[in-house]
Amino acid sequence: MKNQIRIQQMGMIDAKPAIEFKMGEKIQWNFGSYSVIKSIHNETPKQIQFVTDEYSYNGELKNSNIINRRLGKQRLVAIKK
Repeated sequence: MKNQIRIQQMGMIDAKPAIEFKMGEKIQWNFGSYSVIKSIHNETPKQIQFVTDEYSYNGELKNSNIINRRLGKQRLVAIKK
């Protein structure tokens, strides 16, 4: 995959635009935390907002059903493997 972004304490990670993420996929964040997409909450012409479950670096569930990830549709977002 040619699209990559640098994640703090993780290094270079494969990425894709936020609009391409589907339910059940995982988004990698800095320091090893990640989100699992449960649904799309809202969508505008330029942004998309997800309902997610948030996990810490060790896989422990921190928050469930959180509507907190509003991203530009073309923003590159890291893919958790």
